[in-house]
Amino acid sequence: MFNSSLLLAFYNEHQDIPHVSKYHHESYVQHALLVVDEMSKLTSDSTLLLAAALHDIAKPRTQGINKLGEPCFYGHEEISDNELSQFLSEDDSRYEQVKRLIRCHMAPYKIIEQAKFDKTLRKMCRKIIGEEPTEEFISQVMLLHQADDAGSVRCEADMEEVELRCMQGEKILCMIR
Repeated sequence: MFNSSLLLAFYNEHQDIPHVSKYHHESYVQHALLVVDEMSKLTSDSTLLLAAALHDIAKPRTQGINKLGEPCFYGHEEISDNELSQFLSEDDSRYEQVKRLIRCHMAPYKIIEQAKFDKTLRKMCRKIIGEEPTEEFISQVMLLHQADDAGSVRCEADMEEVELRCMQGEKILCMIR
């Protein structure tokens, strides 16, 4: 079972975590809600919506400052079961898939050689999840990557519509069962 109230309370508690970098002008919480909103434009699949909602749940624990003096969250994708199980019970049929998607969500960002993108992504996911990923899984990773990327505000000018999109993300979270 997914507990949206607990997740929204967690977001509220962590709303002041800085996230601003060359990749983000929005806050950590705004980013999470924007990714949910973006995923809802791509699919109504509850597993993917949960992965979007929870993909950065370990960021508060992994928060640091990089060499450039910007916030960083190295290793946040290596989410612990404990963090995920606070919001999605381990006996939920979607739990393992959500966990696997979260663990693989950064892989597309780490691929440099675009000519070998598909092969490299498959290899990276295999290493992360410990088994050969299916085509469906790779497609889901790419949907999460697409929503994650679209949920990143890269310039101040785009911040105007963030609040409305975040409210939409909250509404979607409350509808996930």
